[in-house]
Amino acid sequence: MGFSVKAKATTLFCALFLLGVLSMLLVGCADKKSEAGDLMAEGSYQEALEIYESLEQDEEVAKAMSECRYFLFLDYLKQEGGATYSAPDKSYTVAVGKSGESGLQCTYSLATEDSIYASMGQTLVVAITYGKNDATLNASAQMNILNGKTQEKATGKLNLLEYVEGDEIEWDSVSSETIDIHGNPNTTDPTLLASNAEMIKRTVCGLESVAKKSGTEVTMADLGFANL
Repeated sequence: MGFSVKAKATTLFCALFLLGVLSMLLVGCADKKSEAGDLMAEGSYQEALEIYESLEQDEEVAKAMSECRYFLFLDYLKQEGGATYSAPDKSYTVAVGKSGESGLQCTYSLATEDSIYASMGQTLVVAITYGKNDATLNASAQMNILNGKTQEKATGKLNLLEYVEGDEIEWDSVSSETIDIHGNPNTTDPTLLASNAEMIKRTVCGLESVAKKSGTEVTMADLGFANL
Protein backbone atom coordinates (compact mmCIF):
# COMPACT_ATOMS: atom_id res chain seq x y z
CA MET A 1 0.00 0.00 0.00
CA GLY A 2 2.84 2.37 0.93
CA PHE A 3 4.57 1.67 -2.39
CA SER A 4 1.36 2.36 -4.26
CA VAL A 5 0.86 5.71 -2.52
CA LYS A 6 4.48 6.68 -3.15
CA ALA A 7 4.21 5.71 -6.81
CA LYS A 8 1.04 7.76 -7.21
CA ALA A 9 2.68 10.73 -5.53
CA THR A 10 5.69 10.46 -7.84
CA THR A 11 3.44 10.25 -10.90
CA LEU A 12 1.45 13.27 -9.74
CA PHE A 13 4.64 15.24 -9.13
CA CYS A 14 5.95 14.43 -12.61
CA ALA A 15 2.66 15.42 -14.19
CA LEU A 16 2.57 18.71 -12.32
CA PHE A 17 6.20 19.37 -13.22
CA LEU A 18 5.58 18.75 -16.90
CA LEU A 19 2.46 20.90 -16.76
CA GLY A 20 4.49 23.69 -15.19
CA VAL A 21 7.19 23.42 -17.87
CA LEU A 22 4.56 23.43 -20.61
CA SER A 23 2.87 26.48 -19.08
CA MET A 24 6.19 28.36 -18.97
CA LEU A 25 6.87 27.48 -22.60
CA LEU A 26 3.43 28.68 -23.65
CA VAL A 27 3.82 31.90 -21.68
CA GLY A 28 7.27 32.40 -23.19
CA CYS A 29 5.90 31.83 -26.70
CA ALA A 30 3.05 34.27 -26.08
CA ASP A 31 5.52 36.85 -24.76
CA LYS A 32 7.68 36.48 -27.87
CA LYS A 33 4.66 36.80 -30.16
CA SER A 34 3.63 39.93 -28.28
CA GLU A 35 7.15 41.35 -28.58
CA ALA A 36 7.23 40.60 -32.31
CA GLY A 37 3.83 42.22 -32.74
CA ASP A 38 5.05 45.36 -30.99
CA LEU A 39 8.11 45.48 -33.24
CA MET A 40 5.90 45.20 -36.33
CA ALA A 41 3.76 48.06 -35.06
CA GLU A 42 6.95 50.14 -34.77
CA GLY A 43 7.98 49.24 -38.31
CA SER A 44 10.90 47.05 -37.14
CA TYR A 45 10.03 44.21 -39.50
CA GLN A 46 13.45 42.57 -39.65
CA GLU A 47 13.65 42.22 -35.86
CA ALA A 48 10.08 40.93 -35.73
CA LEU A 49 10.78 38.42 -38.49
CA GLU A 50 13.78 37.03 -36.61
CA ILE A 51 11.62 36.41 -33.54
CA TYR A 52 8.88 34.74 -35.57
CA GLU A 53 11.47 32.48 -37.21
CA SER A 54 12.49 31.22 -33.76
CA LEU A 55 8.93 30.23 -32.83
CA GLU A 56 7.04 27.05 -33.58
CA GLN A 57 5.54 27.50 -37.00
CA ASP A 58 1.77 27.68 -37.27
CA GLU A 59 -0.73 29.55 -39.45
CA GLU A 60 -0.63 32.69 -37.30
CA VAL A 61 3.17 32.85 -37.29
CA ALA A 62 3.38 32.12 -41.03
CA LYS A 63 0.96 34.97 -41.79
CA ALA A 64 2.94 37.39 -39.62
CA MET A 65 6.22 36.37 -41.29
CA SER A 66 4.67 36.94 -44.72
CA GLU A 67 3.56 40.42 -43.66
CA CYS A 68 7.06 41.19 -42.39
CA ARG A 69 8.64 40.17 -45.69
CA TYR A 70 6.09 42.25 -47.65
CA PHE A 71 6.83 45.42 -45.71
CA LEU A 72 10.58 44.77 -45.76
CA PHE A 73 10.24 44.75 -49.55
CA LEU A 74 8.39 48.08 -49.43
CA ASP A 75 11.14 49.49 -47.19
CA TYR A 76 13.70 48.32 -49.75
CA LEU A 77 11.83 50.04 -52.58
CA LYS A 78 11.57 53.24 -50.56
CA GLN A 79 15.27 53.26 -49.67
CA GLU A 80 16.33 52.53 -53.25
CA GLY A 81 13.90 54.99 -54.79
CA GLY A 82 12.33 52.07 -56.65
CA ALA A 83 13.85 49.35 -58.80
CA THR A 84 13.63 48.57 -62.51
CA TYR A 85 13.76 45.33 -64.47
CA SER A 86 14.95 45.58 -68.08
CA ALA A 87 14.25 42.84 -70.61
CA PRO A 88 17.39 41.10 -71.94
CA ASP A 89 16.75 42.59 -75.39
CA LYS A 90 15.97 46.03 -73.86
CA SER A 91 12.57 46.01 -75.56
CA TYR A 92 10.66 46.82 -72.37
CA THR A 93 11.10 47.73 -68.72
CA VAL A 94 9.15 47.17 -65.50
CA ALA A 95 9.61 49.85 -62.84
CA VAL A 96 8.56 48.85 -59.30
CA GLY A 97 8.06 51.36 -56.50
CA LYS A 98 6.31 51.87 -53.19
CA SER A 99 2.87 53.48 -53.37
CA GLY A 100 1.28 54.99 -50.28
CA GLU A 101 1.71 53.32 -46.91
CA SER A 102 1.06 49.71 -47.90
CA GLY A 103 1.03 49.49 -51.67
CA LEU A 104 3.39 48.97 -54.56
CA GLN A 105 3.13 50.01 -58.18
CA CYS A 106 4.54 48.22 -61.21
CA THR A 107 4.82 50.16 -64.46
CA TYR A 108 5.41 48.22 -67.67
CA SER A 109 6.71 50.28 -70.59
CA LEU A 110 7.19 49.13 -74.18
CA ALA A 111 8.42 51.48 -76.89
CA THR A 112 9.30 50.68 -80.49
CA GLU A 113 10.45 52.89 -83.31
CA ASP A 114 10.52 50.87 -86.49
CA SER A 115 11.32 53.89 -88.62
CA ILE A 116 11.17 57.65 -88.56
CA TYR A 117 7.65 57.34 -89.94
CA ALA A 118 6.14 54.85 -87.46
CA SER A 119 6.36 54.13 -83.75
CA MET A 120 4.34 52.38 -81.06
CA GLY A 121 4.26 52.39 -77.27
CA GLN A 122 2.40 50.54 -74.51
CA THR A 123 2.16 51.22 -70.80
CA LEU A 124 0.52 49.15 -68.08
CA VAL A 125 0.34 50.20 -64.43
CA VAL A 126 -0.46 47.47 -61.90
CA ALA A 127 -1.23 48.77 -58.39
CA ILE A 128 -1.14 46.29 -55.50
CA THR A 129 -2.33 47.09 -51.97
CA TYR A 130 -1.54 44.86 -49.00
CA GLY A 131 -4.51 42.77 -47.89
CA LYS A 132 -6.49 43.27 -51.12
CA ASN A 133 -7.00 40.41 -53.57
CA ASP A 134 -7.53 42.66 -56.60
CA ALA A 135 -4.85 44.81 -58.18
CA THR A 136 -5.96 47.71 -60.36
CA LEU A 137 -4.88 47.87 -64.00
CA ASN A 138 -4.48 51.04 -66.06
CA ALA A 139 -3.19 50.68 -69.60
CA SER A 140 -2.52 53.01 -72.50
CA ALA A 141 -1.13 52.56 -75.98
CA GLN A 142 -0.26 54.78 -78.90
CA MET A 143 0.78 54.17 -82.48
CA ASN A 144 1.95 56.83 -84.90
CA ILE A 145 2.07 56.24 -88.64
CA LEU A 146 3.13 59.26 -90.66
CA ASN A 147 0.82 62.01 -89.39
CA GLY A 148 -1.90 59.60 -88.28
CA LYS A 149 -2.28 58.47 -84.69
CA THR A 150 -4.10 55.77 -82.74
CA GLN A 151 -4.63 56.17 -78.99
CA GLU A 152 -6.14 53.58 -76.67
CA LYS A 153 -6.88 53.40 -72.93
CA ALA A 154 -8.14 50.58 -70.73
CA THR A 155 -8.81 49.82 -67.06
CA GLY A 156 -9.48 46.62 -65.20
CA LYS A 157 -8.72 44.43 -62.18
CA LEU A 158 -6.33 41.56 -61.71
CA ASN A 159 -7.36 38.94 -59.15
CA LEU A 160 -4.03 38.03 -57.54
CA LEU A 161 -5.34 34.83 -55.94
CA GLU A 162 -6.64 33.43 -59.22
CA TYR A 163 -4.03 34.73 -61.67
CA VAL A 164 -2.00 32.12 -63.54
CA GLU A 165 0.87 33.15 -65.80
CA GLY A 166 -0.43 33.83 -69.30
CA ASP A 167 -4.03 34.58 -68.29
CA GLU A 168 -5.99 37.01 -70.42
CA ILE A 169 -7.91 39.54 -68.31
CA GLU A 170 -11.15 41.11 -69.50
CA TRP A 171 -10.95 44.90 -69.36
CA ASP A 172 -13.62 46.73 -67.37
CA SER A 173 -13.42 49.58 -69.87
CA VAL A 174 -11.47 50.17 -73.08
CA SER A 175 -11.54 52.95 -75.65
CA SER A 176 -9.79 53.58 -78.95
CA GLU A 177 -9.51 56.69 -81.09
CA THR A 178 -7.72 57.33 -84.36
CA ILE A 179 -6.69 60.71 -85.69
CA ASP A 180 -6.10 60.75 -89.43
CA ILE A 181 -3.47 62.78 -91.26
CA HIS A 182 -5.93 65.65 -91.52
CA GLY A 183 -6.47 65.75 -87.74
CA ASN A 184 -9.95 64.23 -87.80
CA PRO A 185 -10.72 61.94 -84.80
CA ASN A 186 -12.61 58.67 -85.20
CA THR A 187 -13.72 56.10 -82.62
CA THR A 188 -12.67 52.56 -83.56
CA ASP A 189 -12.46 49.07 -82.07
CA PRO A 190 -9.33 48.57 -79.93
CA THR A 191 -6.38 46.82 -81.53
CA LEU A 192 -3.30 47.79 -79.53
CA LEU A 193 -4.94 46.77 -76.23
CA ALA A 194 -7.21 44.07 -77.61
CA SER A 195 -5.04 41.48 -75.84
CA ASN A 196 -3.34 42.00 -72.48
CA ALA A 197 -1.97 38.55 -71.55
CA GLU A 198 1.59 39.28 -72.63
CA MET A 199 1.86 42.71 -71.03
CA ILE A 200 0.49 41.42 -67.73
CA LYS A 201 2.83 38.41 -67.85
CA ARG A 202 5.83 40.66 -68.47
CA THR A 203 4.83 43.00 -65.65
CA VAL A 204 4.44 40.16 -63.14
CA CYS A 205 7.71 38.54 -64.23
CA GLY A 206 9.47 41.90 -63.88
CA LEU A 207 8.08 42.28 -60.37
CA GLU A 208 9.27 38.78 -59.48
CA SER A 209 12.77 39.56 -60.75
CA VAL A 210 12.95 42.77 -58.69
CA ALA A 211 11.66 40.91 -55.62
CA LYS A 212 14.32 38.21 -55.92
CA LYS A 213 17.10 40.76 -56.25
CA SER A 214 15.89 42.79 -53.25
CA GLY A 215 17.47 40.45 -50.70
CA THR A 216 14.33 40.59 -48.54
CA GLU A 217 13.32 36.97 -49.27
CA VAL A 218 9.85 38.21 -50.18
CA THR A 219 7.90 35.71 -52.28
CA MET A 220 5.18 36.19 -54.86
CA ALA A 221 2.78 34.61 -52.35
CA ASP A 222 3.72 37.37 -49.89
CA LEU A 223 2.76 39.88 -52.59
CA GLY A 224 -0.66 38.26 -52.98
CA PHE A 225 -0.12 35.85 -55.86
CA ALA A 226 -1.34 32.37 -54.90
CA ASN A 227 -0.52 30.43 -58.10
CA LEU A 228 2.98 31.60 -59.04
